[in-house]
Amino acid sequence: HYDLDRMYGKRTVGLAPNKSNWALPLSEPPYIAIPVTGGITFTFGGLKCDTSARVIDTRGQVMPGLYAAGEPMGEIFYNNYPGASSVIRGAVYGKIAGAHAAERAKG
Repeated sequence: HYDLDRMYGKRTVGLAPNKSNWALPLSEPPYIAIPVTGGITFTFGGLKCDTSARVIDTRGQVMPGLYAAGEPMGEIFYNNYPGASSVIRGAVYGKIAGAHAAERAKG
């Protein structure tokens, strides 16, 4: 059994951003540092597209000749992200966009 009450009040005070009760001091070696860099794998935003991968503007109108596939597309995964779906999303919507653009080019 873990005593959650022992963590009460263990937080930083007066430092932004505020920290949780789970902040603990690093008081005993060994200390290990690992280089980390930020990156964006995906967003829960992106460009609004229709099922033909055409980009939709802020008025809800298709932007002729503008397509999106893969990471730039929004509204596919809203509150959750199924792992390993980035490549398949680019492949599927890339094929859809290419086919639609080819039909459009034919006239």
